[in-house]
Amino acid sequence: MIGWLTAILCMGLCALYSPPTQASEVVLRNEYIMVTVNARDENTGRFAIKTTGGDPDRISDDNTYLIYQREDTKGPWTSFTTLLIDGLPWVYGGPTWDVAGFGAPTGLNVRQPALVENRRIESAWQMGPLRVDQTISFVRSSTTGLMDTARIQYELRNTDSEPHTVGMRVTLDTMLGDNDGAPFRIGEEAITTDTVFSGSAIPEFWQAFDSLEDPKVTAQGTLWGGEVTRPDTVYLTNWGTLTEHPWEIDIRPGRDFTRAGGFELDSAMALVWEPKVMAPGERQTYVIYYGLGGITIAPGQLQLGVTCPASVIGGDAGESFPVVAYIQNRGSGEARDLKATIRLPKGLQLLPGQQATRDLGNLQVNETTQVSWRVRAVDATGRVTLGVDVSAMNAEPNSVSRHIDVISPARLQIRLKQPQGRLSVTDNQWDPIPYVLEATVSNVGQATASGVTAEWSSSRGLQLSSGDIPTRNIGFLDPGESYDVRWHVMPIGEPGDLPYTLRATSMTQTPEVRASGLLRVPPLESTLDIGISRLGGDTKALAVGEDFVVHVWAANLKGAHSLDVEITYDPTRLQLLGGPLGVDRGTLFVTEDNDYLGWDPPRVWVDMSKPLARVAVSGNRADAAPQPILSGSVAALRFKTLAPGSCTLRIDKAVVKDRFGQELQVMISGTDISIAP
Repeated sequence: MIGWLTAILCMGLCALYSPPTQASEVVLRNEYIMVTVNARDENTGRFAIKTTGGDPDRISDDNTYLIYQREDTKGPWTSFTTLLIDGLPWVYGGPTWDVAGFGAPTGLNVRQPALVENRRIESAWQMGPLRVDQTISFVRSSTTGLMDTARIQYELRNTDSEPHTVGMRVTLDTMLGDNDGAPFRIGEEAITTDTVFSGSAIPEFWQAFDSLEDPKVTAQGTLWGGEVTRPDTVYLTNWGTLTEHPWEIDIRPGRDFTRAGGFELDSAMALVWEPKVMAPGERQTYVIYYGLGGITIAPGQLQLGVTCPASVIGGDAGESFPVVAYIQNRGSGEARDLKATIRLPKGLQLLPGQQATRDLGNLQVNETTQVSWRVRAVDATGRVTLGVDVSAMNAEPNSVSRHIDVISPARLQIRLKQPQGRLSVTDNQWDPIPYVLEATVSNVGQATASGVTAEWSSSRGLQLSSGDIPTRNIGFLDPGESYDVRWHVMPIGEPGDLPYTLRATSMTQTPEVRASGLLRVPPLESTLDIGISRLGGDTKALAVGEDFVVHVWAANLKGAHSLDVEITYDPTRLQLLGGPLGVDRGTLFVTEDNDYLGWDPPRVWVDMSKPLARVAVSGNRADAAPQPILSGSVAALRFKTLAPGSCTLRIDKAVVKDRFGQELQVMISGTDISIAP
């Protein structure tokens, strides 16, 4: 472990002193937001988020930042991700020359940031024993119902043969347009000072806006629920504190978000998953949502805004959800005896222990407070409307109504294009090879399915072709959306109706689905044949005195373990150069690592009275892993032509046995040779 650690550490640190050689970025955008991923040599892989059109009903949030990025050639750099591997912090992506992660090893780039299918931006780094893949795409905001949220996924895989302890920290340099210090609004709190949430105290989501009276942009981060991975700890502090160390965080309760050494507010957040042991080959996936939030606002002396999910799953499959009300006093004096009441339609219920009416005390001029309830859809269906009323002794009351769609869960479906496929045989070979297996994964439910994957497996006789992988990462599927997947399959064993299974799963609460198919594989003849090769590959007759090579080819030997083959020829027209030394072992008796397998010295008999010569070769694969089907060369024999005329090279005898000593049936043949005068 020390060896790779030292090597990679040197690579990461030494790279810091190499000047950047390129300037580029990868962008994924839609009508609401855009994600920019840095593809330069410096800060590679780091990202920023910005609105494009933002809220369709508001122009004030167009082209505003949600994660800080300078408008220069530097690209995103202030938000970064840390992996703590066996106590050593590594920073994801390329090296940096700035304070955010400076000096930490960054590993080796194995996939440069790239836009894939115009759906996501992917990149990957090898960080010591860990491969880390970052994938950023779009999903629907829980409160707006629009595709205005970035989905940030990290997949970690231990590529080492030993276990390692791994933790992760994601630092987000949050920003609201020009406002870098807006409060984080969580539950019933507006947070403006260093704060830590951990365990069950972590809220479902947070929002931030500059003013309830005229919010230029409303940001929202989801901390748990659905496919989002709940962090162990959430830190709210100033950005400078998060850059001081790539892992440890110096939290000081009561300190505002002013960056150390600065004069302006600079809020930021860190999501931390504590270290845990990853076994060899183990994978861990972490998903984060950050984008726009939706608030329904009613103006008045008591300015009222209400947020809650745009859609929820009803019945036994559903979970409770928050309803949050924000109240700002826009009157000329203190609002006294402020109260907020939630009104629920039939089918929605408060969780036990809550009161519909909440006493909020007094509220000063321009001050904002907030209150929340947890609600569950018990037996409602379709679109329902809830409301929140606010009142004070000395202010006009106000009300907000907000619609919620109560829906059924996502439901996946996977269908094979051809459930029963068939291979044909051309020139004693299967065709087509590889066989392309196609399927369609669909979401026939009412909720979005997130983190959808499709996986191929076979219990007998089939494998994927080289370079193919069993799992396809589809991402999210909206209701009614479908996605086509394909695999390239090859037979490896006995012919017949070979089975396979496709499995589609989702990271959300969606039952997995399966589809089974058969690939009919016809039998192939097991053959031993003779082929000739000569310099230049010329096909015209051989000339007297010409050297050439004879190959004994094996095709489709099922479970072959040992081979004994005798080849005959006319010694008056052909000479085996070097006698037994002119016979070389074939590829069937050499491993992929170029290790020799069992091979007996060739034997040669010449009887000029007939005239007939015989060459016997024998080999076995006792030291090789068993193979269902063998094809390749048995031996190579070097010959010289002696006299003009015709003769035949023939496999006169062949005994092929499996590992249990049972003889296998094999077709044998030969070839005619013409020698020109």
